[in-house]
Amino acid sequence: CSSDLPNTYNSKLFKTTNQIVLEANQNQVDVSVQSLSEGQAGEVPANTTWATSNNLNVSNPNPIQLKQFGVIEVYVDGVNFEDQEAIAVLEKEIDRVKAAGIFVLLKPVIPVKVNGVFKIEINPDLKLSPEERLKLEQTVEKEICQYIESRKMGQPLLFSQIIKNVLSLNGINNLDEFVLTTFKSIQDGTIQQESYDTRNKRIETDELERFTAGHICVASEIKLLPITVQFKATNLSGTKQKPDETNQEKVVKALSDYFKTKDIGSTTTKTEIASEIRKVFGITLIDDTLKLIPQPWCRKADDNPEEVAASFVEQPILGDVFAYSQDLKVTGSITIILPAALAELEKQKVSTQVKNKLESYVAGLKPGADVVLADLKWIAAAVKPVIKVGLDAKSFQVTLEGTSVDRLPDNTQVKVEALEKAQLVITVNFLDSATFSLGIGG
Repeated sequence: CSSDLPNTYNSKLFKTTNQIVLEANQNQVDVSVQSLSEGQAGEVPANTTWATSNNLNVSNPNPIQLKQFGVIEVYVDGVNFEDQEAIAVLEKEIDRVKAAGIFVLLKPVIPVKVNGVFKIEINPDLKLSPEERLKLEQTVEKEICQYIESRKMGQPLLFSQIIKNVLSLNGINNLDEFVLTTFKSIQDGTIQQESYDTRNKRIETDELERFTAGHICVASEIKLLPITVQFKATNLSGTKQKPDETNQEKVVKALSDYFKTKDIGSTTTKTEIASEIRKVFGITLIDDTLKLIPQPWCRKADDNPEEVAASFVEQPILGDVFAYSQDLKVTGSITIILPAALAELEKQKVSTQVKNKLESYVAGLKPGADVVLADLKWIAAAVKPVIKVGLDAKSFQVTLEGTSVDRLPDNTQVKVEALEKAQLVITVNFLDSATFSLGIGG
């Protein structure tokens, strides 16, 4: 077997350099190992305590110390570093041709992710349906992505080539405007971000870097950007000062009027939204419950809880208004069966993934929407490589603002009343498909 051998001495990692085979009459074997830490950082004293990923016992009666050799770093493009077989083949070929006494460190090319928003002009003689317009936009998006991905290590991104490729497509009259943003991890762990537009000619990159396409969005017309507003407040039903108009309805009207003032490409902030909500007499907005949830037509929403910035082709509009007065907390457990061959760490990752998906699903439900237990089972079962899901309604408990309530009348769904918002806290246990031994996950 070949194995990674993590030890507990300053959490250093080692790996075996060759395949190891224990014959039937052998109970131990000497192996060569390679530290995954560079230089003296990989040294360990004699008789270190080791923790392995299998049931092997490992010992080192002698210290593992740095030998005298040269070190070269080899940056590789076009190889998936998670594919251990491909890496092993590459290492073997390098070992075959490298000089004696040379230690080779394989490293992946440094990726520079490119996000972009492009505004195109379609031939006005084309009478396109919404579906045909979307298909043409997607064709342009694919063309731009292919060009970005075609660039090799160290090659620049040429805007003139992007424009040429786009205009070569049938039905495209012009590439009116675009904004590109690059993202690159630097040595201190932070992300370096830079923006470019039509005033620039190209984006340069270092010889060890390579561009990769991120979120590339193409619009042939102004796109709507619905923003859902969710918050908790007191006195939402309120005393009706006008016939058939509650405080909640007044909030919706105030927010609708606010969004009518927003320009294309403008930014919507939580501070502004909170101010509009507080203008409604009698309502008290609960601090830290206000959320802005954008639904962009293309790109992934930015992870900024304080504001939503529209691109130059987006018009912010009001989406849904999720207003509630009480928290309904649902706690329970679910059991998933996983393949026996899956490593323990992978089982933990899958259980955490199931937990996150279930809790995110319930968090996205509208106030007053019931929590259907069958939906929870379906969501968990859709996570690969889950084989089967077990859910016992009796394990679920429900509290309203901290007080226990009976909301599972038929054991099929948690009833949620108007102006209540459900929150799920779930434990995901996992069973081994071969032994059915229980593991505690997320």
